[in-house]
Amino acid sequence: MYPTIIETADIGDFSSFLGALNEAHRDLRGLQPFWRGHAHIDWPLTPEVFRTPAWGHHYPEVTLIRTFMGQAESRSQRCPAHDDFVGWLILARHFGLPTRLLDWSMSPLVALFFTVENQNDADGALWALDPGGLNQGMIGEDRQLIVDDAAVRELVSLAFEPDADVHLGASTRAAGRVLAVGAREIDPRVMVQQGAFTIHGDRTDIATKGVPWLVGFRVKREAKEILRENLRQLGITRSGLFPDLGSLALDLKHKRWRT
Repeated sequence: MYPTIIETADIGDFSSFLGALNEAHRDLRGLQPFWRGHAHIDWPLTPEVFRTPAWGHHYPEVTLIRTFMGQAESRSQRCPAHDDFVGWLILARHFGLPTRLLDWSMSPLVALFFTVENQNDADGALWALDPGGLNQGMIGEDRQLIVDDAAVRELVSLAFEPDADVHLGASTRAAGRVLAVGAREIDPRVMVQQGAFTIHGDRTDIATKGVPWLVGFRVKREAKEILRENLRQLGITRSGLFPDLGSLALDLKHKRWRT
């Protein structure tokens, strides 16, 4: 089990969820955390591009993002400028492309939604991250970074650089480095999900570190159904977080209608 999971504060109902929020704020200096939800408690806090997919080979990071850029403009009117690499990474990640970004939210309700939406046969995890504490530990900056900071741009540039020698030269500086950054609202999904992100230098799982800027809570699998209903009653639904017709139809399909 991850050392950052607080074993004495499991979430089994909405009351214990509120208790976990208070616990996180106490442990994380009373500051506003980033929140992330995992449907399975054993999932790592590692960006998807660094995970090994089912076929057993690594994702070709540069090819993925460059191909996405080449084909996105015919499918969306909201594409960033061609040299806006941060914008492209945020857009690609929020539409499911594996990147070196890990999605977080400023809202614990949004994170809880992703924790309980699926995987009813497994406990989930709700993560809280102190962005300033993380950045202080990584680069000595006790603040949430912005996308224009040089340390952020350095990690972003690696996602677009095809030269293997550049990656090799940066590997020592980037090893284990993770930075917490506020997102730009370049798409409605980022806005409604109150997005933020961490950008990672490699596949290091930050949940294994037992660090003071990260805490996690077990979400019991038997509680997921009632927590989903609690969230629906509070207006936290898939069609609200993914504002498209497919999500609207799915929410309407599962709504309890009076006949």
